[in-house]
Amino acid sequence: MDMTKRLRAGLILGLGVALLATACGDDALDPVVVFDLQPIEAQPWTASGELVEAGLLCPNGDRENLFLGYPDGSGMPIEELIQLVDEAMAAGGSHLNVARIGRTEYVCDDGSGTFTFTDEISGNPSDKMTSEVTSGSGAYVQMTGNCSMEERKDDAGEVILLTETCEFDLGSDAE
Repeated sequence: MDMTKRLRAGLILGLGVALLATACGDDALDPVVVFDLQPIEAQPWTASGELVEAGLLCPNGDRENLFLGYPDGSGMPIEELIQLVDEAMAAGGSHLNVARIGRTEYVCDDGSGTFTFTDEISGNPSDKMTSEVTSGSGAYVQMTGNCSMEERKDDAGEVILLTETCEFDLGSDAE
């Protein structure tokens, strides 16, 4: 390769790296992503935020509960959780009144990968559910981040939407 071609290739490569650094740099995009989840068992979700708009995070998928447990780490049968949540709601509360831990996996509809959260609900309804990214696959293998969840209720007090607000770092695989 002659010197002109090398300089041209180096310039193109340098420009590409600079553009990529601008698009993926810590200061370039707001790392906050909002997930709106349907309060049903399969929990389909949609995501919004600058990471989604930039094509670095998939826009939708399904959320699956992988583990449900008591705060001490022992398993909690889903039937018991349903009963406890029903009791809390009958008393004017919500699912946030039931202390528990869990592990949930977000599966992207576009096949780009999955990311898994460890969740904690304190049982105090004034606290939000908190989550931490513990693993990922595909495009999200180096993802880290934290989230909190809130409920949206209709006029009758029924939960109509769960909103999880997260702040992510996609790691070097975001390229």
